[in-house]
Order: sequence, then structure tokens, then C-alpha cells
Amino acid sequence: MLGWNSLETVQSVHGWLEGGALFFLSALVVFEVLAYRKTENEKRFEKIGLACLAVAIFMEVVAYPYGRRNDELAGLRIAELNERDSADEKEAARLTKLAQDESLARLQLEAELAWRRISKDSQSAIADHLVHLSKQMAQISYNPADLEAQSFASDIASALRGARWEAFEPQAIANMHQVLVTLKTNSPLETGVTVASTKKRTSHAGASALAHELSVLGFDTTLSPTKFQQFTSTVFIFVGHRPNGVQGEFKLRGQKKPAQQTASSQ
Repeated sequence: MLGWNSLETVQSVHGWLEGGALFFLSALVVFEVLAYRKTENEKRFEKIGLACLAVAIFMEVVAYPYGRRNDELAGLRIAELNERDSADEKEAARLTKLAQDESLARLQLEAELAWRRISKDSQSAIADHLVHLSKQMAQISYNPADLEAQSFASDIASALRGARWEAFEPQAIANMHQVLVTLKTNSPLETGVTVASTKKRTSHAGASALAHELSVLGFDTTLSPTKFQQFTSTVFIFVGHRPNGVQGEFKLRGQKKPAQQTASSQ
């Protein structure tokens, strides 16, 4: 049949047949009215009316399979469009995930290279937790020519001053390697922060509290078991090179993910 496999053609033929049938049915009504007037052409009008009816019926009969075919092709077209939309959605989801993965990889790299910093809010939190040990003296040292360690040492000093500690200006120590070898036992040499005290009880309490605060913020911090022999109550903070991997807030986020996954699986 004409255009049987084309939805557009089937719709066009079906519409033409339906319109034609409607036209001849209208003509039937007109000729029936004319025949009703009992004129000398009455018989002719009746025959023309019957012919119009026959043509209308014929066109309706021919239009029926086209109507069925129109429904079939329309259903196939809808299914095809839905399948195409589904494929487009899957591709969009794939591209979105790829972009997210690339963004996460970039953020991860930035986090692994970012300098250790203590935000103003975190400095205030440290100060609130250590203010009960006010007047505690603190000496802060860092590796020479290490700008990142110097910057982090300055953040620590600022937080301690907020707690009203007597924190001296951070100083570079040329023999930091030997100092850390002496103080550390089971941690990587020259990385992270090492906190030490004297034998004074207040010094040990201050060192323990500071090491805890830095660890809570996600910074690798070691409390040295070694106690200096000074008679003053002083806390010694040695800022080594930045450890490999993430530090601070980025490290805390990484620690939260496994915990959340474990909780959700239970």
C-alpha cells in the first residue's frame, strides 16, 4: 500500500481519506435536502446522494487500515525516541561522572600539595581550648628555607597568643634534623609537628593539649616522650617539612568517608 512504512506518508493518506469521507458525507446531506424538495431533479439528486454515500463508505474502509498502521508506526516512533532519550541520558550521566571524577582528581591533587594552614576560626578554637593554660611559654622552631613550615609555625604562634600563651616568634633552626632524630622514635624524620616539654607538670600538660588540638584539626603531630632539662615551664614546638598526602581539613574529610560508609552498611 502507498507509503506503508512511512509514518508521515501514512498520516497524510489517512488524513486525506478521512477528510474525503467527511466531504462526501456532507455532499450526501446536501443532495438529500435537494431531493426532499420534490423537484423535477429529485431522482437525480437521490442517485448522486447514494453515490456520495458509497464513496464516503469506500474511503472510510480504505482509511481504516491506514489508521491502524498509523497507530503502529507512531508507537514504534515513540519507542525509538524513548530509547534515544535513554541513550542520551546515559551518555550525559557518563560525561557528568567523568567530569566529576576529573574534578575530584584535581581537588585531590591540590589537597595533597596545599600548604598547612590554620584558619582564623580554628585558631580561635585552639585558643578557647588552651586558654586555661595561659602564661605558658612556648618556643616554636622550623626548618630553615622551608617557607611552608615557616607559615605554619606562624599560624601556631598566632593561635597560642590567642590563648594568652607567651609564644615567642618562630625561629629557624639549622640543625632541625638532629633535633628531630633525638626527639622522635617511631615517626618519619623531619616531617609533621613534634611537640616536647620539660619535666614541669604544666609544661607537659600544655604540650599534650597542643598536640591533641593539632591532631584533631588533621595535622600530623607527635608528642615526644623526651623531656628537656630546663627548669622553666616551656613547650617546644618543632615544625618539620610537610608530610606527604593530605593534611588538615582535607585529611579529616578523607577520614569521615570510610566511617560514613561503614555506618551506612550496618
